[in-house]
Amino acid sequence: MQRSTDFERSKSTIRITYHRRRNRHSSKEQRETNGIEYTAAVVRMGGQFRKDIAKWLEDEDEGDEKERGCVNAAASIPYKIPSDKQSAVIVQLMRRLSKVGCPYRMKNVE
Repeated sequence: MQRSTDFERSKSTIRITYHRRRNRHSSKEQRETNGIEYTAAVVRMGGQFRKDIAKWLEDEDEGDEKERGCVNAAASIPYKIPSDKQSAVIVQLMRRLSKVGCPYRMKNVE
């Protein structure tokens, strides 16, 4: 009787571990996909648009140092491509700025 219970408990633990690993793997893939999509969206914004945003941030004293740095990195495309994480910061910044009156809007990013 004890062996059967131990076996069932072990089987259950293995099943839980498997599902956790699978979920972690799926989450990682989703983050990678989002990062690629964010980078593509930032590149599609266009050079002048990125420069205008950088200037607007400076003029309006909006954004923190990290956000401004990411926008400045994006403004130097094609010489320097922002990383996926920098692109995610820019996308989040643009979402926030749309609520505070920024005249610039990013297209095709949900």
